Amino acid sequence: MVTVFPVAGVSAAFPARTSPSWPARGARLAAALVLVAGLAGCADRAGGTGQGPGPCPAQPPGQASAPAAGPGGAAPLLRHGAVVAVICQYALDPSPKTVNLLPRIVLRGPAAAGLAAVLDDARPASSLPRCSPFPYRQLIVFGYRTGPTVTAGVRFGVCSSGVVTAGSRSAVFGPPLQDGLFFYTSLGRHDRGPATPDVAGLGAAAAAAAARRDGFSLLVAGAASDDAAPLGSVLFQSPPPGVIDAAAGPQLDVIVAVPHSPPCTAAQLTLSYRAGGLGAGLDFGLIIFRDTAKAPCTLAGPVRVTGLNAAGRAVTDTATSAFTNPGVLSPHAAPIPAFAAPPPGELVYGWPLAAAYRDGPASVDHGYCAPLWVIPAAWRIVLAGRTTFVIRNADPRNHGLAPTGGLITCQGRLDGQPQPSYMTP
Repeated sequence: MVTVFPVAGVSAAFPARTSPSWPARGARLAAALVLVAGLAGCADRAGGTGQGPGPCPAQPPGQASAPAAGPGGAAPLLRHGAVVAVICQYALDPSPKTVNLLPRIVLRGPAAAGLAAVLDDARPASSLPRCSPFPYRQLIVFGYRTGPTVTAGVRFGVCSSGVVTAGSRSAVFGPPLQDGLFFYTSLGRHDRGPATPDVAGLGAAAAAAAARRDGFSLLVAGAASDDAAPLGSVLFQSPPPGVIDAAAGPQLDVIVAVPHSPPCTAAQLTLSYRAGGLGAGLDFGLIIFRDTAKAPCTLAGPVRVTGLNAAGRAVTDTATSAFTNPGVLSPHAAPIPAFAAPPPGELVYGWPLAAAYRDGPASVDHGYCAPLWVIPAAWRIVLAGRTTFVIRNADPRNHGLAPTGGLITCQGRLDGQPQPSYMTP
């Protein structure tokens, strides 16, 4: 099976590498006070698992019940500007596998501030996801140069949704933060391997260079809104700074900062089509959205695609989806070379397309669909506000079954399409 040009958060035909991860909720003031004494002098030292704030509470936080209304755009869920974050980790079902769990991880400086920012960017929640929780929880205490600490509980569910709760308010987050933070619970006390470099606060290109120097690769897995950080700077990394990554082929997954930006206009966007290969009777492709103007912009709302013939008439189904948050594109995006992903820090969205091309009616060519193929000449893409683009269904570098290298459909049918999201290697 050929699988190329994956998109973050999309499995199946376009799988992105995600790190494992695991759960938590609730916070107690008494537990926070135990940690306060060690917070004051920790501001700017490197992150890691060495000396830091006081011990974690012996017992994990309680299970979250139905939370009050989320932040709702009023006060932030978490204070920004943290200088230290203590992540206490708990296995709720002790076993030989969990006794090695790294019980505490300390983040300092930009790594602490970035974790607060990405958690605060979670979606407000008036009810918790209806899915079974994983048997791990985290209690995170954020310390600041001035003012009180802030305590948050985090737990994870099997439906790939994490819940962060601070006080009486909760918010829900999904991949890539869910995957990256959950991976922290897979770290062991006695892991062997290279120590993870600290790239928090660096621009994506500088972070990739720093990772390479220590023998790591870097994957920009997503972005989160933070107006206080430079566009493209690293807010969160997994594994965390200073820990041992025992996995083969060390890789850093990072989430970078994007500012709140106005909606993209037609003049800012350049769209193109790229073939994605064949596999399991399906043909795959990708619609790429780049911001080629001088300022960042945001893709939001619904998106539709329809295949057209040379005369401009619809010859396929219309597939619909919606842009995932945060949807911010970086400006001055250059064309992406064939068989490559955008360089680190260039934030480009991709929308995977898929269509069954092989299997057709049993009465036609022994069930092979070739006599009924519909190969659109072009794609019509309609964004929110009826902004419309028409691009060729062609990729000259794809030496597939279609002469143009474009997507092949059986009788014009498009299969269910995942949501557009950031392109990753």
